[in-house]
Amino acid sequence: MRHLLSHTSAYWPGAVYHYSGDRYSELDHVLESMTGQSFRALATERIIEPLGFTDTTFGPFEGAMLEEFLDFRESRGEPRAVLAPDGTEYEFGEFRDDDPHVETTVGALETLVASVADTALYNFRRVPPLPVDEGSLESFAAFWASQARFGDAQSRIARPYALDDSLDLTSGRYSPNNSAAAGILSSAVDLARFDAALDWNLLVRRSTQDLAFEPTISADGDTLLYGFGWFVHRFAGKKLLWHYGYWDCASSLIVKVPEDGITFVLLANTNALSRAAPGIGMTGDPLSSPAAVLFLRHLVFAPPGDPIVLDWNAPLDSMAETLSAATDSIERELLSRELGTAAFVAAIGALPGRTPEELCGVADEAWTEPFVPTVDLPLVALVEKVGNDELASEVFVLGAPRRMRVYAVGEAITGTMYDYAWIEDTATGGRVWFMNEPETEHAGGSEKNRKIDVSLVLPAGRYALRFRADDSHAFGSWNGIPPNDGFWGAAVWDDGPGELVDATTWERATDPGALGWSAAGLDTVTAMLKRAGSAAFLVATDGKLVYEYGTTSYPFRCHSARKSILSGLYGVYIHEGVMARDATLGDLGIVDSPPLTETEESAKLVHLLMARSGVYIPALGETPGMAERRPERGSHEPGTFWYYNNWDFNVLGTIFVRETGEEIGDAFDRRIAQPIGMEHFEPDDVTYTYGRGSTVHPRYAFRMSARDFARYGQLFLQEGEWGGREVIPAKWVRESTRTYSELEEQPGLGYGYMWWTLAQDALGKQWPAGMYHAAGFGSQYLHVIPELNTVVVHFSNTYAGTAELVDDRVAFEIVAELIEARLE
Repeated sequence: MRHLLSHTSAYWPGAVYHYSGDRYSELDHVLESMTGQSFRALATERIIEPLGFTDTTFGPFEGAMLEEFLDFRESRGEPRAVLAPDGTEYEFGEFRDDDPHVETTVGALETLVASVADTALYNFRRVPPLPVDEGSLESFAAFWASQARFGDAQSRIARPYALDDSLDLTSGRYSPNNSAAAGILSSAVDLARFDAALDWNLLVRRSTQDLAFEPTISADGDTLLYGFGWFVHRFAGKKLLWHYGYWDCASSLIVKVPEDGITFVLLANTNALSRAAPGIGMTGDPLSSPAAVLFLRHLVFAPPGDPIVLDWNAPLDSMAETLSAATDSIERELLSRELGTAAFVAAIGALPGRTPEELCGVADEAWTEPFVPTVDLPLVALVEKVGNDELASEVFVLGAPRRMRVYAVGEAITGTMYDYAWIEDTATGGRVWFMNEPETEHAGGSEKNRKIDVSLVLPAGRYALRFRADDSHAFGSWNGIPPNDGFWGAAVWDDGPGELVDATTWERATDPGALGWSAAGLDTVTAMLKRAGSAAFLVATDGKLVYEYGTTSYPFRCHSARKSILSGLYGVYIHEGVMARDATLGDLGIVDSPPLTETEESAKLVHLLMARSGVYIPALGETPGMAERRPERGSHEPGTFWYYNNWDFNVLGTIFVRETGEEIGDAFDRRIAQPIGMEHFEPDDVTYTYGRGSTVHPRYAFRMSARDFARYGQLFLQEGEWGGREVIPAKWVRESTRTYSELEEQPGLGYGYMWWTLAQDALGKQWPAGMYHAAGFGSQYLHVIPELNTVVVHFSNTYAGTAELVDDRVAFEIVAELIEARLE
């Protein structure tokens, strides 16, 4: 029940917030099972009548009504049934969508309700109504008249309206349904009474109310944006409790500011109130509502003096002049949110004569003072006012190691940078610093505006500060509200002498030639890496660092190479008997939506490790190409056919957490990362992504530095042994890197237990015997080459999107060139 109340019931209960009215409505059944009464009856008895509501009613359609009507007929000595015109009784089941009789139940009930309700108000559309006899209709009319909830308030409901394709108002109809999730029609006065009753603890004890008003803490310890039935948000130091409604021809907003004892209630008989706040329930941000912004700006955070009134239709220069009068930072933030809403309204065509770009640019024009930190240090490089599709650079030279302060503002959306800065060593082309999304924070304005302010030590050398912008949302051409200062670019200051500290515990090879590597060959590799735009490259032979390029200490996303990492963990726990490779999905209690068939439930854990489950259900992280190649469900028995299947891999993550009782990041850190001395890995470098589609299994993801990934490869090279300790069983290392499936379309390429294997003549190249690798999107590779006692890591900076990706073919050519650099 707690998970339903907090919208954390999807996926792993308590793990993640996912707003779902359908799931919330399941609380109806909880209430019915606990009290024997429907939500509507309880709300009437416990809230509406005691508080004296006069303008509150329910959508007339609910499942509990059918049983009440049948009881009513029986009390009048009539048949306890609904009859068809020919006198036969309709057969009813429980009013649930998964019930075999639900169509009969809903159809008959809709017929009865529509016979007495104002059908001009309500849209009955779930299933076609069923014909009933005159006696049933007459009885239902009497039943309806006996129900207080369908009294005066029903006759005074505001007429519903909708917006047509031209954004003109047309007559509409409310949904007739009601449940714990939605379907109550009320007035602002009644809702104000409800709010006062909450504040005065007339409904529940204060301790219970406090639970509802506090944000939920997830199973992972994260603070979520929803309590029990209320969103919880903090803005400018104040706690906001709020909720919204968004349904057919109806929308609402309630915002409480407990600290100030003030509540804002707004209702509308169209859905436009919430339509203008896209994603409000998913993002949990009340400031995406223009109405909430106006309330907060004028009544909660109003600065001294006359309030600023922003006219969206005023000339642009007049709007900029109006905005320039705002000097208070909170007022500016709220005004920028209001401008963002105006831009959204313009984008959907509801603000004629305005474009999103020109509205977003008004703030940039109004607030021109610089926001780059005032730093009392020498400025050594600056790139600013970077526009769309520009690559800006400035070179600087350091004669000795120096500590540098770097500040940059760019754009990131869903973890990917689109406008971003980096510092490049011009001698090698390697990048010594990246602006990547995990290290950034909000820069004001649109959420996608991100800033970073860091210090780093650079050795003597010649460097280039670079900034790349894509084809939208950049200086002078904003498609979202610009950052508070309008700065778009990067700056570097000299913060004095710096001491270079090589923190790695890897032993460095003083002479690569002594380990069999040609200096000239390695120079060729460097040139290839520079041309390719690789982010990091590392070679270790005999456990020593032979070669490094780029930023080998930065944790990059591993993408599908995650699977080979999880394979090692499975080896540990299967060896200890925590899990059995022959356990079936049925044994393990694995379910999904759509449900698994009996044959699919017979798939074994080992089949998932080999990507041979025979379960072909859409999965998170599945590319369009994977979906296109996905076989038809039921086309192959478990264990008989290889298909690179993200469903298999994601379910392995679910099984691991369930069976071990540990999060993947915690387990990897404790059982592998710490024992082998990884330098940068943290448990938080493993994250989960939950989708909004049908599957219930999240995708797990790893971040790892090239040095740590190479250490993992070294562990496999040493058959699971590290410092005299068996970290991963040697038997598992051999089994997991053995070929169980060969790819017809790529001869010589094979698959083990989530490891790729290579024949000596695979992919048109000649490779050392026994070579295998982990592989991920963007050419994230870990190659283990037992014949050369070598591990190789290649990373692209996939945080920067497609601009920084290295083609797989190029990445293999680099490794092939590296092997050519091996001295005889």
